[in-house]
Amino acid sequence: MEANPIANLNIRSVCSHLVAALWALLVLLAGCGKDKALDDAYVNYRLDVVTYAGTADGAAVFDYYGRGDSLPVSLLTTWTHDVGAKVGQRLLLRYGLDAMPAGGNAQVKAYGVSAIVSDTLRVSSLAPATMGADPVRLRSVWRTGPYLNVRCEVEYTGQHHRFGLVAEDATLDSDTIVCHIIHSLGGFTAKQWRELYGSFLIDEALARKTCRVLRVVVDTDVVRPASTTYDFEL
Repeated sequence: MEANPIANLNIRSVCSHLVAALWALLVLLAGCGKDKALDDAYVNYRLDVVTYAGTADGAAVFDYYGRGDSLPVSLLTTWTHDVGAKVGQRLLLRYGLDAMPAGGNAQVKAYGVSAIVSDTLRVSSLAPATMGADPVRLRSVWRTGPYLNVRCEVEYTGQHHRFGLVAEDATLDSDTIVCHIIHSLGGFTAKQWRELYGSFLIDEALARKTCRVLRVVVDTDVVRPASTTYDFEL
């Protein structure tokens, strides 16, 4: 992995895509014409971070990775709207499925798709606090296949935020690679808290022969300030 500074990620754009996706979802539901479809979309659904894999027969295909090293499942959906994403981009999918298979393909009914922060693990020699030390409200952090996923709340400003996963370059060849969740408001005034999902490709870290643990440090969490370290055995 090359040493790259963390990118300025456009959270304002992510929120705009989310609003557009939710509007498309409402339009789709309004056209269903059946109470059962409305009920399923709101109460009988899965909500997963998935990878956009393109289209097949005019419908969107998403790859779902379970916890740890589970085999991926290709979700063949009914979603024929423009996803507005590039192949390989991580998204949040709301869909109906009775039971997730252990691998292969699964036909699912899509209810909506939303943009999230989708990036790769960055590497830096800078002190984490210099890249961003604004608070987050961490809800969950978990690994699915080659991705490290985060669900949290961040303060919204209406401007570009800096949010990402950065590894300490000095730890790359050790048995424990130490990473930090970075969040910076860029000096703009915070207005309110908003939910944020992020997913980061960590395949290069997983491929390192010396790596046994991916350690994620979230030392700006205001929900559990005493619990800042999360270890994922590889």
